[in-house]
Amino acid sequence: MSTPRRFHPTGWDALEERVVLSAIGLRDPLQRPALRSWHQAAAANRPDPSQRMQLFQQQRLLLAQAQQRALLAQQQPRRAFQAPSARLPQSPEVVIDQQYAAFAADIAAAAAGYLESLQVQPPPATETQLTLSEFYIPRSGVFVVNETNLPPASPDAPLRVVVQAPGNSPRLYQVTGTGAGILTGVAPYNPLTGEFGGDLGTEIVQNEDGVFNQVVIPIPEDPLPVGTSLNVEAPEVTVPPPNTADIANQYLGFVNQRTLQLSGDLVTYFNRLPIRLPRLPGAYYTPRPETAIQFFLTSQIAGQEPQILLSQLLAQPLPSSTGDAVDFYNASISTIIENSRQQVRESVRLLFAGKGLGDILPVYPGQT
Repeated sequence: MSTPRRFHPTGWDALEERVVLSAIGLRDPLQRPALRSWHQAAAANRPDPSQRMQLFQQQRLLLAQAQQRALLAQQQPRRAFQAPSARLPQSPEVVIDQQYAAFAADIAAAAAGYLESLQVQPPPATETQLTLSEFYIPRSGVFVVNETNLPPASPDAPLRVVVQAPGNSPRLYQVTGTGAGILTGVAPYNPLTGEFGGDLGTEIVQNEDGVFNQVVIPIPEDPLPVGTSLNVEAPEVTVPPPNTADIANQYLGFVNQRTLQLSGDLVTYFNRLPIRLPRLPGAYYTPRPETAIQFFLTSQIAGQEPQILLSQLLAQPLPSSTGDAVDFYNASISTIIENSRQQVRESVRLLFAGKGLGDILPVYPGQT
């Protein structure tokens, strides 16, 4: 095998060997001994026939398993491919309805809290069960009972006592004083006057001498034996009304803040819409931002005009008592909110259609 040569810059006579690399990475002068060693190493590492057969069986087993999995996959029903749907923003009508529904629910809950404060709940009535420990003589005015810890009573705050004697119908008495085991100032109920104590009236009676005298007819009473049951009713407690002025101020403050939040949420929604929005009215050559809808929402929901939503809600008189006034107030608030929702929806539709800009939005000087 000839040795390749190359040109040397100093002359044609000075020629040298060029190292040529073979396919197995050996230099040409050492090719034969190195090739012999390479073949010997390959023969030493070559597997014997038994190992080659074992490797071949393993490959066949893996191929059979792969074919079986492919056959099972073909037999199973294939699911239809569903492309991921793009998240599109909701339409303005849907967002306006959702925002107004949440706003109406919050205002109704706050109004219910304010109206609940108008209902004065008296404390629950308590009764005391007593028993006569001594015989009661009619018109004596004293009940002797078996208890010493008795509720207080006075002429200004008397107690009512229902007396149930064995074998008799219940009788109603009034007590104007209490002590250690006694009830004083006992007076029976007068059915003619509707009060306690007094007499049924007078009548003219002729005595044995033939003289006519005026006789007082007392309230009929029966003596009460020992063991008669006495049911002492609790006195009526007058509960002072709550401070409704403070609650009303807090309610009106909540209405103000919640209306501002409604306006801000709707403006934020239209600011984030990835579409071109209507511009403010004005001359063609003047800069007009795409904020006609946002300006309209702010002015029509939380503006200062009397027909604006916030002004109407705050101007509605608050009821000072329960009953029909509460029903009328709730109906008025619902009507105001519903009218505002319909106006906003229709106005937004007209703004998108390019109609009614002059009627809905104010005209600025220099932009006509």
